[in-house]
Amino acid sequence: MNVTPKQAELLSVIKEFQELNNYSPSIKELGELTNKSYTAVRCMLVQLEDRGRIRRVPGATRSLELL
Repeated sequence: MNVTPKQAELLSVIKEFQELNNYSPSIKELGELTNKSYTAVRCMLVQLEDRGRIRRVPGATRSLELL
């Protein structure tokens, strides 16, 4: 499935963060990096997961996996 420009930006930020740090960013860090609220980032992550672009482990922090 296609993603929106904002979702594509979020995917890019996740990828870059993971490459630089060797671990996934937190939702709070993603919000700071993209100037979006915690809620907005969380909603986008749910949408990306529904579209099969990321995988998350429920209840685990820093568990984002790009697919």
